[in-house]
Amino acid sequence: AETKISVSVYWNSVRSLHGNWSERRCNDIQGQFGGPSIQDRHDNNAGGGDTILVSGDCTENVTISKDGIRLQADGAASITGASTGSPVVRVRGSRTRIIGFTLTGGSNVIQIQEGGSAIIESNEISNANSTSGILVTQNGYARVGGTSASRGNNIHDNSRGITVRLGSGADIFFNTIDNNDR
Repeated sequence: AETKISVSVYWNSVRSLHGNWSERRCNDIQGQFGGPSIQDRHDNNAGGGDTILVSGDCTENVTISKDGIRLQADGAASITGASTGSPVVRVRGSRTRIIGFTLTGGSNVIQIQEGGSAIIESNEISNANSTSGILVTQNGYARVGGTSASRGNNIHDNSRGITVRLGSGADIFFNTIDNNDR
């Protein structure tokens, strides 16, 4: 069972005593409080089965390489790719969940690859600079959308909405996919 605690002070990260969640407040990180990025939270604090909660507007590219990571918006949260040549969120770990974000930019907005797997639900995914809103490649797997329309994604204004290739698979349902070039 996941343990969550509530703290109402200025801080950049909280991990419960059980070590299964951390929080990243992007406005604090990029503003006066300083501190680590989402990538730092993943690399240095998160373990299998952990949740990284994100709030505010973030500008970075994130690679999830650990298994069982849940990247979840805490209220309004956005991640914009800092580099147009890399995915905004690259998934190499298995059983990853990406929930509730506005995600924009990058070469692909979300890229699942190298045997990685992800559940992607309740996101706004747009403005990939050169290819897909979601790319599933190199033996990756994605479930894109939830079990109801309220958990689907809005995927728009990309060169391609969703691309699945190179031995990969995807289950795609309850999404709005429109205004993509292909």
